[in-house]
Amino acid sequence: MVSLEQIVITGTPEIMDQHFRAWHLSGVDAIKTRAKITSVLMNKGTLDVCEKNFGRRRKLFNSALKAGVSVITEEPILRTFESSKKMLERFENENLRIYIIDPLEQHPLVSLTRKLITEGRIGTPRILRLNLFTRDPELTEFSLIQSVGYCLRMCELLFAPNKITEIYASKIRTNLSKFFAIAVVLENQLICHAIAGNSSIENVFEFAVNGTGGMLSTNEGKTLELPSNVEFPDNLKSTMSVEVLCAAFAALSRNQTTKKQSSVLAQELTKAVIESSKIGNPVIVRSTLV
Repeated sequence: MVSLEQIVITGTPEIMDQHFRAWHLSGVDAIKTRAKITSVLMNKGTLDVCEKNFGRRRKLFNSALKAGVSVITEEPILRTFESSKKMLERFENENLRIYIIDPLEQHPLVSLTRKLITEGRIGTPRILRLNLFTRDPELTEFSLIQSVGYCLRMCELLFAPNKITEIYASKIRTNLSKFFAIAVVLENQLICHAIAGNSSIENVFEFAVNGTGGMLSTNEGKTLELPSNVEFPDNLKSTMSVEVLCAAFAALSRNQTTKKQSSVLAQELTKAVIESSKIGNPVIVRSTLV
């Protein structure tokens, strides 16, 4: 079980505020600070890293190692697959953990869609169409990479366990957003068409799944159109909502695993998307989604 005796939150202020509220709604007495955290954490508690700047993220992870405490954070861990893997190994060598919270898995709309697919409501899934923007007025690299990772995570959640065989991507920038236009080809004739990026305007989370017997579609994560009537809450929120974070924290407290393998794999696949956008050709990926 994750130690919830003392949670110290630090990082980017707006994310800290979201996590602070979500922890308290979950019944955990968390504190937030922008001060030096080593003395606060020494050999007790857990550090919740909410930082968007990769340089400061690395320093916070190093401080946690020095203090002898584990870390809770969201992906991406660090900027590259290699640096993320090394940081995970450093924590493992000190018998510490980096716990990865997974908002998408806890999102009620994703959970409902997975249930309906399992029940065969749309037949065999074939095509995923996804628009996912994280609101980030500063248009940070962290949020851009995170949204690409979310895209690949959706492939895993709705199409698993199928191997990604090819990735096509193009990076596009406007005055208000940066994003990747992505085509992911999986085994068994599965395809994902996605727009993933960050924007200074608003969060966007829309997806549709076409199957051999029908389609599931969303409208900004708030409505669901189904082949037949299905009841669902009318207050579904975006992937970063406090309600979804509460569910993610609760799931984390019940699960000892760090999701190390899938975490590093997501970083590897994100790297493939970025490389594909640079060279203008598909990138062949040999890894299997776990």
